[in-house]
Amino acid sequence: MRGHSLIATRVVAMLRDRFGVRLTMRQLFASRTVRALAAELDDLVAAQSADA
Repeated sequence: MRGHSLIATRVVAMLRDRFGVRLTMRQLFASRTVRALAAELDDLVAAQSADA
């Protein structure tokens, strides 16, 4: 992964700051497409809203 893991760490931090969700590196790398990542983010946001 080398440089990709550094970029991924930045992406996870940006998503946390922007959307207030805790996306793991595993979840990020499991999302093979932008569409899959968007669906994962939607699920996390919905779960967070349900908990509030």
